Amino acid sequence: MPTTVFVVGSLNADQLLAVPAFPAAGETVLASDVLITAGGKGGNQAVAASRAGAAVVMTGALGDDAHGWLVHRALTESGVDTGWREGTVRRS
Repeated sequence: MPTTVFVVGSLNADQLLAVPAFPAAGETVLASDVLITAGGKGGNQAVAASRAGAAVVMTGALGDDAHGWLVHRALTESGVDTGWREGTVRRS
């Protein structure tokens, strides 16, 4: 039986912007692309532990919006149990 890991931590949607160069002081640069991915220290730890073979239960809070659903889907697709208790991974 695999080890069970219980993670309590942050769940975020990370927004990565592609820019041609780092801006100089006071300069504004326009992004050419944006990528939104699941993240947060707690979420990243939960996925890493699951990929390492542990049974993982995650508890945290998510918004009831597209970013919250993106993070929730990423966790469940990675084998992380988000249903420990009704409302444990909750949406506000």
